[in-house]
Amino acid sequence: MIDPIKLKDLIDRLETDALGSAAPYDKGIIKVCQSLKAAMEAGKLSPDPVPAPEFEVGDRVTHIEYPEFGEGEVKAIAKSGKRAKVEFPDYDRKKCNWRPKRYYTFGKLRIRE
Repeated sequence: MIDPIKLKDLIDRLETDALGSAAPYDKGIIKVCQSLKAAMEAGKLSPDPVPAPEFEVGDRVTHIEYPEFGEGEVKAIAKSGKRAKVEFPDYDRKKCNWRPKRYYTFGKLRIRE
């Protein structure tokens, strides 16, 4: 878990260091720091990551970016634990000019309920 107070302190230190510098790239750092602080204060940024859904072999999934793939089934989880092997049996090649990959990162998949 990320401590929001420590994150804000880090952002403040980065911004303070960049303000004292004449390097042109520090202007970008200042803008990023100000944007992060504003987002945190507005409640639009939670420093804690959203837990990834647990994928299991046999789960029915859809691809977030390519719904035309239809519903697929998780056939295996990669050794890295970051990707799933998915087969899309209803994939229609006439709708797309390419064949779907076999392994997808979990962020590209949505579990069907």
